[in-house]
Amino acid sequence: MQDVLIILSIMSVPLAAIFGRTYIRVKRIQAENGGLSKTEKLALQESLGKQMDLQQRVEALENIIISMDKEILSLHGYTHELHKSPQEQVKRLSHELRNQIAVTKQNGQVTQS
Repeated sequence: MQDVLIILSIMSVPLAAIFGRTYIRVKRIQAENGGLSKTEKLALQESLGKQMDLQQRVEALENIIISMDKEILSLHGYTHELHKSPQEQVKRLSHELRNQIAVTKQNGQVTQS
């Protein structure tokens, strides 16, 4: 039994060296070729194309939503809001909200939990 273990341990050292050397050669060749196989390169190009397409679609949706916001504001009589900056609009809305909260509290309609 010991003879077999000794022979296996002696043979494992050169085998590990051969496999290690082969692995290093394969990695070096992959690094020289860009590290990707042809199918991986094609898949990467396809996914980059899809990403660009999705980015354009999101930008188009953002433009639609922004234009809808302006149309909705004009329908509700907030045409003066269209020319204000977002910070000014937020200030106005927060002021209105505080006023509504104060009125509700004065009327005793707020229930505290």
